[in-house]
Amino acid sequence: MMKPAATTTCHLCRNESVTELIDLGMQPICNRFPVATSDDEFLHPMRLGLCEACGVVQIVNPVPADELMPRVDWITYNEPEDHLDRLSKIVRDLPGITGDSTICGISFKDDSTLARLERLGIKNTWRIEPGEDLSITETGAGVETIQERLTPDVADEIVRAGGLADVVVVRHILEHAHDTQRFTKAVKKLVKPNGYLIFEVPDCTKA
Repeated sequence: MMKPAATTTCHLCRNESVTELIDLGMQPICNRFPVATSDDEFLHPMRLGLCEACGVVQIVNPVPADELMPRVDWITYNEPEDHLDRLSKIVRDLPGITGDSTICGISFKDDSTLARLERLGIKNTWRIEPGEDLSITETGAGVETIQERLTPDVADEIVRAGGLADVVVVRHILEHAHDTQRFTKAVKKLVKPNGYLIFEVPDCTKA
């Protein structure tokens, strides 16, 4: 397999200022389970870089979304949720938020938060539907595909169909975005000018 050329473009600030820190060589995909022992193993270069402009440490060449997509339908991903009761109460009590407010989720990872908010009296909740809104038909597709398909133009189409939200919940997907600026622009288009965006990313403090 040919080794893709490294890029120096930062995924966050888009400056051509990424310096490679370490090259870990060609690596397999952790969720790729071959059907037969004779199947070829997909490998991708794992290179870690640092943007000298904004300071973000990042994977220089992310694995393409279609290669990250699981090939089996029994894989599930669970995130910590002990904090969501408290988070939901904070959202409910935000200035301007009432029982008539509209709250939107981006992926299946937001379902449990939306359910908690409904129990707290906010009934107008909805989530982006992968098939209907993002034309995702592949079984097993997850946030790796959503981050690629949710573009600003697609967000405009979603808003034309369903309107703007007062709050948009975005759990555990921002850190997977290959183009951080494009993804955040798309999410911003879903929320009202005086609304709220709630991003949740992994806490790596202990690590």
